[in-house]
Amino acid sequence: MAPKRWLPLEANPDVMNQFLLGLGLQENQAECYDVYGLDDELLEMVPKPVLAVLFLYPLTTKSEEERLQQNNEKREYNNKVYFMKQTVGNACGTIGLLHALGNITSEIKFVEGSFFDKFFKSTANLDPMQRALFLENDSEMEVAHSAAATAGDTEGYVHRTISPNLISVVSGCHHRGVRRLCNFYSFKISLSLFKHHPLVYFSTVHTSGLPMISLSNTHHRSSILKSSSFLSSNAQDLAPSIELAKAKAPSSPKLAVDDVNTHFICFACVDGELYELDGRKSGPISHGPSSPSALLKDAAKAIQSMIQKNPDSLNFNVIAISKKSSDGY
Repeated sequence: MAPKRWLPLEANPDVMNQFLLGLGLQENQAECYDVYGLDDELLEMVPKPVLAVLFLYPLTTKSEEERLQQNNEKREYNNKVYFMKQTVGNACGTIGLLHALGNITSEIKFVEGSFFDKFFKSTANLDPMQRALFLENDSEMEVAHSAAATAGDTEGYVHRTISPNLISVVSGCHHRGVRRLCNFYSFKISLSLFKHHPLVYFSTVHTSGLPMISLSNTHHRSSILKSSSFLSSNAQDLAPSIELAKAKAPSSPKLAVDDVNTHFICFACVDGELYELDGRKSGPISHGPSSPSALLKDAAKAIQSMIQKNPDSLNFNVIAISKKSSDGY
C-alpha cells in the first residue's frame, strides 16, 4: 500500500489562521504573520510576543544528506518538547503547526471538545511515531487539511524568481500585510527595479488604495530572504533602510498539486532552549539557549545559517505565530 499523501498547505498566514481557528484555536489567542526578512529592522515589524516560527525551505541533495547524518546521531532532548514524526506526504505544514501549538499550550487556549483539544489530550503521553500514526488515521484532520490546501492564493506550487534585488516577492496579498508594508519607500524601490520588467505590472489594491506590484506569471507564494548587503547599490540609494515590495499574482483558477520540493519545519523555545522541530528527522534539534523574548531573533539566526548552506536558492518563507494582544492586533 502506497504511503498516504495530502495536498501541500500553502505558506500563507491567512490560510493558516483559518485552519487554526477551524480546528479549535480560540479567537484572540494567536495569529500567523509573514516575516519579510531576517534583518533586525524587518524582525521588529513582526507582532510580539512571538510564540513559534515556521520555516519553509527547498529540499536539496545537501539538505537531505544533512538530515540523514543528523538521524544517525544519537540525541537526547527535554521530554517537555512536543515532537511528532511525519508519516504522511506533504503534511509538513500541518505538522509544523502542530509542533508550534504543542509547545505553547500554556500560552493559548483551545475550544473545549475541538479537534486540537482532543488531539493534544489524546497524544500527550504518546511517543513521536504514535502521534504520527494517530494523525494519519484521523479523518477530521485529513478533511481540514485538504480544505485548507485548496483555499490559498496559489495556482500550483511552482516557485519563480524575477530579481535577487527584491527582498521578498510574495504572490497573494492579505490586507493587513499590505497596510503594514506597501509604503512609499518599498513602492519606490519596486518601481525603480521592475518598471521595465516584462513580467511585472503595477496595480492598486482596491480595498486600501495602496500601490503594489504584481507578477504576471508567478504561481507560488515565496519569500526571497536577503540581507541589505545583497541589495544593489542603486536600490540602497532609494531608501535609508531595507523596504519590501509586496507582490500579488493576478487572479486565476487554483490548481493544488502534490508534487512539491519544499518543506516546513518549526522553531520553538522550550525550557530556555531553541528547538528545531522537523517530522522527517529522528527528533528535535537543539540550537542552544534561548528565551521567549529572543525566540524570533534566535530562530532567524538558525534560519540564516540554513539559507547560507543553499545560497543558490531563493525559495524560502518564514511565518511567525504571535500571541494576539487584547485589542486583536
